[in-house]
Amino acid sequence: MKLTDRSPLWRWREITEWLYDNRLIDKQEVEKAEFLEDINAVLEERDPKIREAREILLREISSHHQARMQ
Repeated sequence: MKLTDRSPLWRWREITEWLYDNRLIDKQEVEKAEFLEDINAVLEERDPKIREAREILLREISSHHQARMQ
C-alpha cells in the first residue's frame, strides 16, 4: 500500500514477513505482528464511524457488482 509514489505506507505484518523471508527475524515475530493486526482490526470494528464507513463501502461494491451482472 502506498500513500503516494514517494511515500510508501507498509503494514507491520508485511514488514515482518519480508524480514522473515530474508532470514532476519524468527517466525514468532511474524506471528506477533499478525496477532497485533487482528487486535487492531477488532478495536477498529468497535468504532461506529469506521463500521458505518465499511458498511457503506460494502453496499456500494455489492450494488456495483449486481449492476454489472445484469
